[in-house]
Amino acid sequence: MRQKTIGNSATTRDNFFTPIRLCLAGAVALSHSWIVFSGRSAPDPFAYNDLTLSYMAVNGFFILSGFFIAKSLDDRQNLTSYFVSRALRIMPALLVLAAAAAFIIGPVTSGVPIWEALFRADTYRYPLNVISFLDTRGGPPGFAPANPYSGEFSGSLWTLRYEVIAYAAAAGAFALSLLFRRWVILGFLIFGCVSFIYLTRAGVPAFLPDSTWLFNRLGIAFLIGCAAYAWRHWIPLRFDLALLITLPALFVDYRAESEIFANLALGYWLFLIGTAHAPRFNGLKRIDDISYGLYIWHWPVMQLLLWKGIIDQPLHMAVTAIPLAILIGFASWTLIEKPALHQKSRFSKLLKQAAFFLGARLFNPTQKSALHHTR
Repeated sequence: MRQKTIGNSATTRDNFFTPIRLCLAGAVALSHSWIVFSGRSAPDPFAYNDLTLSYMAVNGFFILSGFFIAKSLDDRQNLTSYFVSRALRIMPALLVLAAAAAFIIGPVTSGVPIWEALFRADTYRYPLNVISFLDTRGGPPGFAPANPYSGEFSGSLWTLRYEVIAYAAAAGAFALSLLFRRWVILGFLIFGCVSFIYLTRAGVPAFLPDSTWLFNRLGIAFLIGCAAYAWRHWIPLRFDLALLITLPALFVDYRAESEIFANLALGYWLFLIGTAHAPRFNGLKRIDDISYGLYIWHWPVMQLLLWKGIIDQPLHMAVTAIPLAILIGFASWTLIEKPALHQKSRFSKLLKQAAFFLGARLFNPTQKSALHHTR
């Protein structure tokens, strides 16, 4: 019997990765139920070795993202199609969230008439910051001023900046023919782990931005996914190995090393569960991928429930906000994300035509573009 590996099981469409992503988004929302209700200084009840549930769920997202981004580049062998696909996966739902925040929810919560908000310059600052990934921490003017996270519309959006950077880095590695070279990717991962241990113990040097540590943390998770793809034919998936890999994560008590071992164990379990043979649960494979909508909308829902004075404790927040955010996530997938993804071929073709036309104009300005002659 052929040994089960990541390569012969995780690269098919017959898997549980969509429900796993939904569970990861739900884990982030569950942990945030306590954080949003109680504020920054409150302890998170879902923590082990200083690693919280939401923290590790985000790492899990990046591990899966690294694997499937590498797979996407390998399958497509085309950077134009790749970037169009990534943009259509992230931007349409994000644009709707930013517009709803600025022009509907913001004016309603601040008491400013919507028509008046349209003519205020500060109304546009938040959506511009969000869609450019410059600063996602704020919110529309006057949003939820009495909440523990005063004015913060969607605190979970900060990870999108690093996701986009990871997309670009993977594309660069692909263009340089490095992404599928097993030892190169493993070398990057080892270097990332060493630098993470150093930065965690010694702190970020003054000549580097404070975000270096976060970039290193999420970069390790993304590289674990990329390495899993590069080594997919050599990594067996077995329950006993999963238990063995988990042991260091349980007993190593140094902050950075503990997280590295936890990421390795988490990644292995994600692939083991995602490729499990469980016919009774095959219906889960067909559920809609509403994880992104749940991820970006759960925080605004929690903030609004607090602003209205509906919530009186974190557990009440969880059982109220998460189902509401799931409904919004379903609507986002059905009405925005899925229709946008169906336009991948069209946008790829338009982008190629635009690039061809621009190139013709730049390098042949005295002639009519070749695009005209091919009609």
